[in-house]
Amino acid sequence: MAVTTSYLIGLAGDQFQLNGFENGEQFGVSLEALPDGGFAALYGNEFTSTNTLALSFFDAAYAMQTMAASSTNYVFPYSSTALEVQMLGTPVFDLDSEGNLLLRWVRDSSGPGYGNDQMTASVDPETGAITSPEQMIGNTINIGDIALAVSETTGYQGTLTLDYTFESLYFSVRDSSGDHVVLYGLGEFDTDYLSVQNVALPSGEILLAFVEDGLTSNPIKMQVRQDTGAAAGVFFTIDPVGVSDTDTDLALAALPGSTGGFALAYVIDVDGGTGIGLQVINDPNLD
Repeated sequence: MAVTTSYLIGLAGDQFQLNGFENGEQFGVSLEALPDGGFAALYGNEFTSTNTLALSFFDAAYAMQTMAASSTNYVFPYSSTALEVQMLGTPVFDLDSEGNLLLRWVRDSSGPGYGNDQMTASVDPETGAITSPEQMIGNTINIGDIALAVSETTGYQGTLTLDYTFESLYFSVRDSSGDHVVLYGLGEFDTDYLSVQNVALPSGEILLAFVEDGLTSNPIKMQVRQDTGAAAGVFFTIDPVGVSDTDTDLALAALPGSTGGFALAYVIDVDGGTGIGLQVINDPNLD
């Protein structure tokens, strides 16, 4: 496979603020491009009693858009959509087959014998209207990192979930209507996993990536799976020298075109601090 690596990321424009004035601290931001040239930002907002899941829309000129929807269950402060969800970690989202934003997040189910819930909801990007949140996985596992990708050919929804309690990975698939199809257990027994990511390829398949906690390094493992969840190739390992022990976040994006190429970014340890490693794999032989 052809691989190039870079450690320098340049700015394409001036920075600007995603959120309006809000109480508390913001955390866990995710971005999604919209068909009209704008984009949406999904992030957590820390309040005194709860963590809110906030969703803001921007046009192609980076101006925040005001949504017309309203509901007694949700508030829309400062041109943002917010859900009172006791959210943990980083929320994720993707466009579904109907052009709506499909949200996934982890909700804290505090109390004896309870873990965390994986939640889902859908948002119309034109109006801001939100479907009622639905529990996907709950109360039995300690859900950590999650990743979401929607197949470009069938609209099937693939969610990769990290379970901190049992040191396990789960890959769940729903069809384009949101109905459950299958749940796979991935990974190896007695192995710690640190971070997950996935992305839809132009072929309609979904590429999974996760960081494994190794003794001397933190290898990044990957696998392509069909939109129905079945394996389309073997697991393969990318083990860059110096993958950070303190920050194991991943970023993954499919390259334009039909080759199945992708770009993978991750944090690396360098002298005196950390940096960003970027691998571009143009024509992978994943079998």
